[in-house]
Amino acid sequence: MLGKAMGLENADLIRQWHREACAHQRQELEALTGRQAHNGTDHVERTGNFCAAVYEHTSNRSLEADLHDHTVIANVTRSANGQDYAIEFGDYFNNSRYLTAVYRNKLASLAKAHGSELYWDKYGAPQLVALQGEIKQKSEQRTKQIEELLHEFEEIAGTSLSDRDAHTITRCSRGLRIEEFRAAWTEEKKIVQALKMPEISDDSRRKMLAAFSSLVTSHCDQVMHKISDEQVAEKQLDVYTLDERGQIKMCVGSLHPCRRQELAWDARRDVEFAVAHMFEQQTVVKVYDLYEAIVMHARTTWLIWKQ
Repeated sequence: MLGKAMGLENADLIRQWHREACAHQRQELEALTGRQAHNGTDHVERTGNFCAAVYEHTSNRSLEADLHDHTVIANVTRSANGQDYAIEFGDYFNNSRYLTAVYRNKLASLAKAHGSELYWDKYGAPQLVALQGEIKQKSEQRTKQIEELLHEFEEIAGTSLSDRDAHTITRCSRGLRIEEFRAAWTEEKKIVQALKMPEISDDSRRKMLAAFSSLVTSHCDQVMHKISDEQVAEKQLDVYTLDERGQIKMCVGSLHPCRRQELAWDARRDVEFAVAHMFEQQTVVKVYDLYEAIVMHARTTWLIWKQ
């Protein structure tokens, strides 16, 4: 959306990177698909197939440029016996970090092959060196809001949030009127604090999370507003200065579509490193953790690390 508004000729190329990376990740996801075996020997029968619908979004709930896909998988897979069964989704969750690394690795390799200079951020995601500083910060206000909300809750609860708890707060914060929430938080946080027991229990934690989520929701816009593509693009551009727009245009314009080539990968080296590293202090290692370690090590061969 942002690329279209700025007339960036290589914007479609960047979208193609995302689509190829998502397709590559879905291939891995499909390969993991299976159903409960019930044969007395195996837990899962690998079926390697599913039916899914893919929705591509170009912005987040705050209308910031945020290209991402939603893959909705029907809970059915076909077994070797020709019958359809429910999917064993546990393997999807177990392999979530590996699947994330697969997407990021593919995306980064395509960007690098087209002449981009990248580094890995603290979350393990590839970033364009040319678009750091103010440009990056202005493009991540939604992320900043969520991180601040999670920090507020953890500070009151005195404990780290689980992924599920973090997702609960993220979902209820859509359309958050952040300044209004900040103004009310100083007084209203006493409601959440009052639920904290001397030694926090699961019950206390749930009550605190429910109260905090309700507080966040009360300062959110729950109404859906109709907006055109042109209005979204205009809103995205408004946050950048003319110099920043020029910087974005220069970065995207510097890509070289004709230079594309798949980067060489020495799989043996990465497997050997991962095995040695994972078993250094452990005698038993989950397969999906080993796979993640292999992919994570592979990326160091052609990208610049930045701590």
